[in-house]
Amino acid sequence: GTLACDCDDITVEKAVSKSKIIIVAQVVVLLDTRREKRLARYHPRLYESYRVKIKVKQSLKGSLSLQQIVEFGSAYTDCDITYDKHKEYLLFLEKKGPVYEEQGCTKSGAVKGNELLVMQVKQFMKNNQNWLDSILIR
Repeated sequence: GTLACDCDDITVEKAVSKSKIIIVAQVVVLLDTRREKRLARYHPRLYESYRVKIKVKQSLKGSLSLQQIVEFGSAYTDCDITYDKHKEYLLFLEKKGPVYEEQGCTKSGAVKGNELLVMQVKQFMKNNQNWLDSILIR
């Protein structure tokens, strides 16, 4: 079964430094189907999905470029985001083979209602560019 989500509240600093890729992205395709074998209780809805294709709107950290479309996997836990079609999300990611996954227990989530967080992440990135570069080089 899936575990309930149990995350300590994480600072912007910690979320930024533990993530290799941070983007603002728009959901373009929902990939879950009626035949998901992973969860007995999970029934995909037409407007939301755990697995999606997203288009990069802003690349805040890492190697993804603007307008690039990438596929997202999911561990299907309570910690995983279910994505709504066409909505924009701030995402802290890691790459798992050919797909990307949202890093659990970061500050990933819908942009709407979290505009301040997006600004804080950008501000932190700008203020700490040298410090972040030194972490990445190590």
